[in-house]
Amino acid sequence: MSIVKVISSTNAGANLNYLINEKAHNTELTSHRSLKLNGQNVYRDYANKFNSRYLADQYWAVRQRAKSPNKKVQVHHLIFSFSQQEFNPTKQTLLKQAQQALKLVNDFLHQLLPSTAQYLEAVQCDSKGKNLHVHVSCNSILTNGKVLDTNLISVNSRTVIKNKNKFIISVFVINLIIT
Repeated sequence: MSIVKVISSTNAGANLNYLINEKAHNTELTSHRSLKLNGQNVYRDYANKFNSRYLADQYWAVRQRAKSPNKKVQVHHLIFSFSQQEFNPTKQTLLKQAQQALKLVNDFLHQLLPSTAQYLEAVQCDSKGKNLHVHVSCNSILTNGKVLDTNLISVNSRTVIKNKNKFIISVFVINLIIT
């Protein structure tokens, strides 16, 4: 079963920099920090790359649409960690499994969050235990200027408990399709 951790961050730029520019913590399987990147309502730079500074500017522009643009929490950082039973990456299977984990989390986020949510997903496998995990940096303001309903992503909320069951079912279904 996967574990989801939610962290509120007051610095979107630092959060995005951590996901994109930091060096890998463990290079046994890969020297890359992030294996796959994807997102919703985020755009690549002129070189067609996800650039942390460019993304931070996009998040800032969206936050300026809010009624109170100086909101303390700028992003919600979600971390979806998968067990070795769900994904057991090797050098040969790492990229395929990273793509599968990204699809799994992306499908879940599309069910959970509104289409106006702005977020970046980064698949990584650089932890000590070599577990595949997906970081999500979600802007606290939606593209329409409304505040993201944190009950949607709070670990203690009833919404996530309901959706958590859907997520577990999704993991089971996707694993059946994959294996």
